[in-house]
Amino acid sequence: MSDLISRQDAIDALEAKKDKSAKGDIGGFYNAIIQNDIDKIKALPSVQPDVPDKNVGKWIYRKRCKNDKQPELICPFCGEAIGWWDTRNFCANCGAKLEEPEDETNVRKPN
Repeated sequence: MSDLISRQDAIDALEAKKDKSAKGDIGGFYNAIIQNDIDKIKALPSVQPDVPDKNVGKWIYRKRCKNDKQPELICPFCGEAIGWWDTRNFCANCGAKLEEPEDETNVRKPN
């Protein structure tokens, strides 16, 4: 289980702590401290970087032999093979995000 939280959830939690009816220097100071924390959270880099487009693709459909009724899906990035019944949206070997091939006409050899 991950301990990661959404950046927006953290910002929303701090926004809720602001004193909406604050008056005077103390109330303004309190809200300024919270806003400073919000600004620092907004400036933090993401802990889950986006996957580059080059690691997004489709599984390659391949029959193991001419009459085989159990085709394989091949990762186009690393060549990892899985059975057709074990479809996933990622390659367990290299982590690429992958979609199912549209149909068996998408037959080609991996790179």
